[in-house]
Amino acid sequence: STGRALPGGVETDPAGVVLWGCEDDFRDTVVPRLIAADADRSRVVGREYVRRTDSWEEEPPELDDISALIADIERVDAALVIVDPLVAFLPQGTNTHNDHAVRHALGPVTRLAREAHVAVVLVRHLHKGAKANPTYGGGGSIGFTAAARATLLVANDPDDRACRTQLCAE
Repeated sequence: STGRALPGGVETDPAGVVLWGCEDDFRDTVVPRLIAADADRSRVVGREYVRRTDSWEEEPPELDDISALIADIERVDAALVIVDPLVAFLPQGTNTHNDHAVRHALGPVTRLAREAHVAVVLVRHLHKGAKANPTYGGGGSIGFTAAARATLLVANDPDDRACRTQLCAE
């Protein structure tokens, strides 16, 4: 949002960020992190979709109907879109264990990224079972990984002494 360089990167022009989330509470988690990062919050559109016991406060939009996403991108001239977690925004009935179904569901957001010239980060969680090859560590089909331009795995380093503390374990 500010154009500051990431580690090893270069500065760029400030740009907008669209963040759609269904898990982290915006007030007590997302906004404090934006403040800590010294983000320009006027360039951030955040949409929080909260699930109650038996229904949504507001139903999350599905990624096959990207009109709301386009509107948010245009609102802040976004260069980055973050969807967390991806599966909450997939069309109802998407078989997340089927390669073809996953690629089909991601098609509209793939086209959007190309046509709107935005980077899209789709957050996918690891499943509980340990895998020797991290490529297969995410929940659902390998199609999620295969359809992506790049994938990143973020996890605690078991060899990092600091990560053995209670704070890192959370």
